[in-house]
Amino acid sequence: MNDKLIAKDGTGNTNTAALSAPTASMTCNPSSCQTTKTGSGTASITLTLSKSCPKGCETEWYYTGHSIFNNTGGVSPKTFSYYCRNVSESKTGTVGAIITDNSTGLTTKVSKSLTITCKVSGGGIEL
Repeated sequence: MNDKLIAKDGTGNTNTAALSAPTASMTCNPSSCQTTKTGSGTASITLTLSKSCPKGCETEWYYTGHSIFNNTGGVSPKTFSYYCRNVSESKTGTVGAIITDNSTGLTTKVSKSLTITCKVSGGGIEL
């Protein structure tokens, strides 16, 4: 977005400044935003939000999909974990953030799709 802000300075001259939305990005660990656990144990994905707002910004988190990705409070980084019980299953969801620049009110939306997969190891249950 590249709107213009027009203001009069103290001399009566008109100043034009470009407004731009905040910048933001998300990264996962592992970088694929997918992880697989064979057998029993915990599988996790960590999501990190990077943002730039020169005069500060607010972050509103949201999720869709499986409830294990409902970690919408607090700050970045966020870790999403699931305990695999030696059963083949997959949990998927999308986690995102809406970043609002405090000085301009402009917003940017970023999100990542996440998948945690559990696989059977000898003697487990195939669903």
